[in-house]
Amino acid sequence: MKLKILPFYIFSFFAIVLLGSFMFACSKSEVKKPSEEAILAKEAIELVKTIREAYMNNNEDRIRELSVSDEIIKKISFSDKPSELEFTFRWIEIKDNKAEVYVSWKALWKEDSKSREIKGLCLFVLEGKPFRLVKI
Repeated sequence: MKLKILPFYIFSFFAIVLLGSFMFACSKSEVKKPSEEAILAKEAIELVKTIREAYMNNNEDRIRELSVSDEIIKKISFSDKPSELEFTFRWIEIKDNKAEVYVSWKALWKEDSKSREIKGLCLFVLEGKPFRLVKI
């Protein structure tokens, strides 16, 4: 009777070892690095977020640092700035050292007891390495 049980134990031992090694091998899958486009897209999003923050803080100098010309400062109105401004990133196109970031925005202006909300779509064109704002 002991000889009949021995093959069962040997088979069980090898099955557990084989299953364990298979699970260990599968758990060590290679971690893929983000693509070049993904890295550039993240950089573009961070730059647009920084521009939004500088705008809301009336920091013209910071926007000037992040852009290629003073023409952009002339196009941005700091006098009629909203009290709230939300960005939702919709689409990013990456070509070489150029990124086009499409953003839908929602702004809220509060005047006395009245408030008005305006929504829109905006395109940020970024170029260079690192990215700098070329056009809004």
